[in-house]
Amino acid sequence: MSDYKTMIPTALKSLFWRGAWKLMDMEERRDLAAGYSMTSMELCLTRLARRGFQPTFVMDIGAYHGRWSEAALRAFGAAKVLMVEAQPGKAARLHALCNRYPGRSACEFALLGSAPKRAVPFYEMETGSSVVSHKYVI
Repeated sequence: MSDYKTMIPTALKSLFWRGAWKLMDMEERRDLAAGYSMTSMELCLTRLARRGFQPTFVMDIGAYHGRWSEAALRAFGAAKVLMVEAQPGKAARLHALCNRYPGRSACEFALLGSAPKRAVPFYEMETGSSVVSHKYVI
């Protein structure tokens, strides 16, 4: 059995999409274009904002490079974002993000736990960083 995508001539598919595009309003066009050009999380945050969800303060625990925080800053125009990251090696990127959104973003470098401690072993492995040594990770 043939795949439906190969059964429809390219010219007909193109005609369909051009017609559909003309029938869409600007918001629908943005959603369609955004689905191909931004992460699905950013699209979800944008849709939440359009539906009236407008937080004034957002915390990003484990901010890493700050991509989620930046998506939240763009989606929620009045929100302030606090990024918390345990890896000091991510400081340059997060500070650069704070500079792009002055007054709306801040970053702290800390390892959060259930009780205050002076020091805790922390094993940096990019997105797999943990207080658990890599030799114990399966």
